[in-house]
Amino acid sequence: HILNLSLSLGMNGVMNKKIIKKLQAHDLWVESIGKAGTQLVLDEVDLEGVVTKEHHWDQSYLTCCLMRSCVLNEVDFYASEIHSCEFQNSSLSGVCFVKANVSYSNFSGCQFDHVDYKRAFFDSSDSGWHRLILV
Repeated sequence: HILNLSLSLGMNGVMNKKIIKKLQAHDLWVESIGKAGTQLVLDEVDLEGVVTKEHHWDQSYLTCCLMRSCVLNEVDFYASEIHSCEFQNSSLSGVCFVKANVSYSNFSGCQFDHVDYKRAFFDSSDSGWHRLILV
């Protein structure tokens, strides 16, 4: 099952609750190896203050999502599809991008520390991502 959530940019309490419910459904999907819950697909969603390591982000589809100035420490984006997302000025300590497909995303001003990017593909992503190789 794949669940698509397309929302206007900008967070409010109602939208935040909807996203949390979608994350809980994705948590169940990951933990049950796809037998229950729904896979997370987000399009044009402001995730500031929502992205936490308490939820599964692995194997998710994120397109045009905003994660600016977020603390994304230890978030697992394993095998995720991340396209045209904005990560500017975020902290990415201990983040997992293993087997992730990341394209046209902006990592300018990000702080990278112990990022795992084995077998990840970064295509046409803006400044910052190339520093992953040096960490």
